Amino acid sequence: MVPSVMDGHDVPALYGPAIDTLPLMFAIVDASGVILSTNETWSEFGRANGTEVTPNTLGVNYLGVADMADDTTGQQAAEGIRAVLAGEQSSFELEYPCHTQSAKRWFRLYAAPFTIDGETFASIAHIDITARKQRESVLEAAYDICTDSSRTFTEQLNALLELGCETLGSSFGTLSRVHGDEYVFEAVTAPTTADLEAGRTTSIEDLPNCRHVVEHREPLAIRDVEADAPDLADPEWGIVNYIGAPVVVDGAVYGTFCFYGLEPRTAEFTQWDLTFVRLLSDWAGYELERQRHSEQRDALNTAFCSTQ
Repeated sequence: MVPSVMDGHDVPALYGPAIDTLPLMFAIVDASGVILSTNETWSEFGRANGTEVTPNTLGVNYLGVADMADDTTGQQAAEGIRAVLAGEQSSFELEYPCHTQSAKRWFRLYAAPFTIDGETFASIAHIDITARKQRESVLEAAYDICTDSSRTFTEQLNALLELGCETLGSSFGTLSRVHGDEYVFEAVTAPTTADLEAGRTTSIEDLPNCRHVVEHREPLAIRDVEADAPDLADPEWGIVNYIGAPVVVDGAVYGTFCFYGLEPRTAEFTQWDLTFVRLLSDWAGYELERQRHSEQRDALNTAFCSTQ
């Protein structure tokens, strides 16, 4: 048990303000499901979503509202929380959608019981898991593309580049091949107004970001090139934000798998963004390596047959 006084502070008095700082909706209900306390995030959500009762919903029966829900999610929540309050479960969790006309959202409900002076209560938290669900959806889409045997390799590449641009908010996506100083755009996703298509070549010296990825054999992510890495700025292409990873085939750098834009990003690239791009580049490298080995095997078979 946490002591009620620590270093002169009334610890229980700190709980309310502390819970108000958490990025989750939190409430306490009594044994019948009546809401006794909520945090500020709970109230903010109520105000933002036009809750008909007071935004903090104090005095409202949580279970009664859940029972009247139009879908099975509300009923599942009510049943789970009742089981917690009855001592039948030590906790209850439920992931559920909560979409609006303008956005898709998902939350995780967590409920657990506690007792004070013989009375049973439950703490209820609603945690926003939208970002995680969106990432899961992206990975599922990438998996579907990579395992779709009805598509050619080029079609798969183009679909992955489009998915990457949409996911990362990038205007351009490319798979390149680097041979010496020559940089070849082998697959491209770009705005229709851009003068860029597959097959175009340039010098890798004109693309400092990609040159860095090739030379260092490591991913690179820059929100604003001019502000964060001015030594990688390029006057010809005007790339301002960039994220890319090396494509490795048979142990050597084949080229890059990258996404970029011509304006600074408002937010930094995340570690998940880097991991996602690395997954795409690794898949491309694996497929290119497999194709190369298949072609070599076919050539050997042809040569062998011609000697018979």
